[in-house]
Amino acid sequence: MRATFEEKTYENYFNNELSKRTKIYFPIGQVQEGYFGFDCSAYSTNNKLWRILGYPYISYKGCELKDIAKYMEIIIGNEIDNIPKMKANLLFQYKKPEYITVSTGKEWFAWGQPYFRYDIDIEQQELLMQIHNNFGKSILVLYAAPALHKVQDLVDAYIKSKIIDYSNFKKVNDLYGHHRNTYIQAGTYSIA
Repeated sequence: MRATFEEKTYENYFNNELSKRTKIYFPIGQVQEGYFGFDCSAYSTNNKLWRILGYPYISYKGCELKDIAKYMEIIIGNEIDNIPKMKANLLFQYKKPEYITVSTGKEWFAWGQPYFRYDIDIEQQELLMQIHNNFGKSILVLYAAPALHKVQDLVDAYIKSKIIDYSNFKKVNDLYGHHRNTYIQAGTYSIA
């Protein structure tokens, strides 16, 4: 079953919470997402956020977002406008999962219980891999997906400022060559 909320709702709630855990964040528009492959860039030194992302300490110093844009212009052959001068050490691509509750689900054998699943868009993955391959020592590129499927659970998590806590994160390079990612709970563990 599909989540009973829109990806945009999750994205907005995530970004709202992210703004409280970062020095700056920049949610890009749909056209820019087509050029970059990600939904939001941020610069954070918040230790709690980094621990949630699976890093006990801040491992990425960051790079200029404009440097990524200049590089991607070469890759895609288009000029990328309207990028602010800011440093980023995190890039997020948000995903809306399906919640698989039947044993006939293709990945049920891996979990043996209900699980979440999202598809990986190949073109988007290639763009994200370009960024990872060229800037990966300075910036962490992640997929983020809620470990929730009901709209009321999402709203309740937002009210409690727990959207990030109730999300599953996966490094983009860990999903290279895969078509789907699956998980059963928030955190950083999933099976592609």
